[in-house]
Amino acid sequence: MDPFTGKPNPLFFPADAGLLAVAEKAALDLKLAPVKTTSGQRTPRVVTGVIVTGDAFVASLAKKDALRKEFKADATEMEGAAVAQICWQRRVPCLILRSLSDSAGAKAQENVLLFEKSAAQNAALLVTGIVGRLEGQ
Repeated sequence: MDPFTGKPNPLFFPADAGLLAVAEKAALDLKLAPVKTTSGQRTPRVVTGVIVTGDAFVASLAKKDALRKEFKADATEMEGAAVAQICWQRRVPCLILRSLSDSAGAKAQENVLLFEKSAAQNAALLVTGIVGRLEGQ
């Protein structure tokens, strides 16, 4: 329930179209560092899609498939909806960025430990690119 209007919150909070456009342009200029996973090294990429928020770390392909089927989820996480909800209630433009470390399979928790440093560095590159473009507007 939105405490400011008394109306129910929506189930989905869309990204701000302007912020999303800026992020997509900033991503074109990035040179992301490769990341280590339990199956080797890979080059990350920036994609847009539907992120669902839940109260548990997803380390099950069955749960991943169920979320994809029910919500058309491209990614799962545990924090973004709280930020998006408050931004929506206060009419503040919002864009949730996530660095995905795994495919929500059996090795998901192992990949998080391998991935966190390079994920933080790559996220900082993207955020710096977004802020730089916003400052230029």
